[in-house]
Amino acid sequence: MRYPAQFETSRLEALGDPPYLEPDDARRRYAEGKSLRVVADGSPPEWFLLVSPNRHRFTLTFYAPTGTPICEVVWEADGAGLFCRRIIDLFYPDGDPGGRVPYAQVLSVTQQISTDGVIEVTLASPVGDDAFHEAKLNSVDPYRAAVPGFGDWSALLVASAPPALERFGPHSPDSAKDVADNGVRREGDGAAARPAHWRVPSSLDDIMRDVDAVAAGAPTATAVPVLSRGAAHVLPLALRRNGDDDRSADEQRRRMDVLAGEIRDACEHRAGQGIPVVLDGSDDSLGSYAAALRAEDASEATFWEFGSTSAVVLVRQRDHGDGVSDALSVHVVPAGWLSPRCDAPAVGSVNVGWSWKDISDQRAGADT
Repeated sequence: MRYPAQFETSRLEALGDPPYLEPDDARRRYAEGKSLRVVADGSPPEWFLLVSPNRHRFTLTFYAPTGTPICEVVWEADGAGLFCRRIIDLFYPDGDPGGRVPYAQVLSVTQQISTDGVIEVTLASPVGDDAFHEAKLNSVDPYRAAVPGFGDWSALLVASAPPALERFGPHSPDSAKDVADNGVRREGDGAAARPAHWRVPSSLDDIMRDVDAVAAGAPTATAVPVLSRGAAHVLPLALRRNGDDDRSADEQRRRMDVLAGEIRDACEHRAGQGIPVVLDGSDDSLGSYAAALRAEDASEATFWEFGSTSAVVLVRQRDHGDGVSDALSVHVVPAGWLSPRCDAPAVGSVNVGWSWKDISDQRAGADT
């Protein structure tokens, strides 16, 4: 194995002058908590390891003999050891491209693992609908590892090694489905009547598809709940109740942060940098909508204009009442409620509240 000064992940080449560190220099960097790159011998290499500063994160990428990435595994510091936070398996139905291509063109299975045993699995397809589900692991022990000493990378490599699967060609979607199905081990038999935490059982693509449909005034066709509040539409995405132990509460909050970040990235890709909504009452131009956000204990809100008539607002709530300590939702509202450049319908009081009862009532209606 060698220690590149820099590593170009498209061409899989070490960069710099000289391109590789001497082992003693690499050892010193690791001991001092600086970032470090480690690559297998061979061209192209079988794997590449990136160690972040202070050994907070170890990211391993594995490659086919042609240099095509087939799996990425992310380990993060957790107490005295490491915990596997994310596994992304990649599949190529059209055959081996012989190198890296954009993820949007690849069939992928992403497993997001939490230390409280919750696993979120998303199968993302460039040509079909995505599939998402959340389950409870029987044990998280297989996802724990020791922090490696310098040069002792083999244990982490073994713990991260991707399974031998058919990743290229027409049968690769079957392999992807097997990974998605085998990535979870369920306990229990469904959601509780008033769950300690809830996350919409939909992929990011499904969420954004419904956001687009609501903004266009079209019907929605996914599991994302849509609550109509006059000119406003509320899409609940996640909630967390009080009373969890500290570990579970932290993990639930982390999952909510990840989902919020994914929504933010999707909106910014579509409409540019988001604009924070002023919630302290100092901006009277926002009128009733800002007052409605404050009434629902919104701690932060960011909006994007989708076209000339609609605004999409990502809303985070804290200490929401009804025993809920965190909540995440997307609002689709008239753009004129937030932007003086756009016309807005006349509005009196605005209600953008929601609760678990709204979700369960809508579920019950969908089942009848």
